[in-house]
Amino acid sequence: MNIKLKNIAIVTGSRADYGLLRELCKILEHKEDVQFSLIVSGSHFSLKHGNTFSEINIDKFENIIKLDLDIHGSSGHDINIYIGRAIERFSKYFSSTDIDVLIILGDRYEVFGAAVAAATLNIKIAHIHGGEVTEGAFDDFLRHSITKMSYLHFTAHKEYSNRVVQLGENPDHVFCFGGLGASVISNSKSELLTKEQCTEVLGLTFNKKNLLVVFHPETKNKENNVQDLIQLLQALDTLQDTHLIFTMPNADPNFVNFFDIINKFVSRRTLTSFSYPSVGQKNFLSLLKAVDGIIGNSSSGILEAPSFCIGTVNIGQRQAGRVRSSSIIDVNSNYDEIIKAIKRLYSKEFQEVLKTTKNPFFKNNTSEKIVDIVLMNTKKKNIKKFYNLVKE
Repeated sequence: MNIKLKNIAIVTGSRADYGLLRELCKILEHKEDVQFSLIVSGSHFSLKHGNTFSEINIDKFENIIKLDLDIHGSSGHDINIYIGRAIERFSKYFSSTDIDVLIILGDRYEVFGAAVAAATLNIKIAHIHGGEVTEGAFDDFLRHSITKMSYLHFTAHKEYSNRVVQLGENPDHVFCFGGLGASVISNSKSELLTKEQCTEVLGLTFNKKNLLVVFHPETKNKENNVQDLIQLLQALDTLQDTHLIFTMPNADPNFVNFFDIINKFVSRRTLTSFSYPSVGQKNFLSLLKAVDGIIGNSSSGILEAPSFCIGTVNIGQRQAGRVRSSSIIDVNSNYDEIIKAIKRLYSKEFQEVLKTTKNPFFKNNTSEKIVDIVLMNTKKKNIKKFYNLVKE
């Protein structure tokens, strides 16, 4: 007698989400009662962003579906085109298969298109990292929109769970299992590279002081983006005995200009600055372990860096609204403020604070718990009602 396998698919649209989803994918790949598919899309096929599909290939998942969105430009109009392509191409694929649950992480426009296509075709969606707020990015409203299309919700913090319920989602479908990044770090610290291995693998060198720099465009503040980046680079240019390691921005509006400006900066400082379109999850986490701090506006400075007890200089509004640990120093996109924040990061007082830093998003076995709940809900009807906080 043939038993129908549970058909579970995961969407990855960029390097940012794949590193977090990788552990989840491996668990599902080895479940005997699961037919698992990994749908790869978005910037994974972009040469500018490191052609990160090649990194996924190394993991040798049995069933990989490629849905290329042909990402090249970086204007707001370009982003709208990519969203339209995503809806069309995901809809075509979803219509040809029988998916029980589609797992989506985060808020990127690539996965928003997948969510629209799945919801319209009545495919059950499990959303990871919902309920968060990022006031400086249009990812904010994309994330909340995905929440409204989803049946299951896996949040990183109790505050985020409350916000998902506030959006009208049934509390019985909301599970606070912690952040995937913090859990992955806990499980992989022993496997991370040493400084010497980072030097060999990435071709960089370390100095007395070392900083990781990840700065994305603020998608709700487009008129000041380039000037904000210039303010940051001018501040970094003053640092002595410091090596700077840049990983390039996501495929957001203005990323092309950011690439050009950062590359020109690095080309002037070839002995002290290094840049990479993408380094892969293991190398990125290894760099977090090796450096003194991270500077920019990446979510990794908020969600993952605290696990290594290093400081984060968080610039601007892109991450405004997220829960913070004691290791975060928030500043405006201003030369003087950035200089002061870096000095504070290296101060004895702040270094003492870092010794007791706790990651507020860490919980044990996050991926395993998510898989258990997803599999328990594969056959339940995809019926949602708006949950009212105030009963009439």
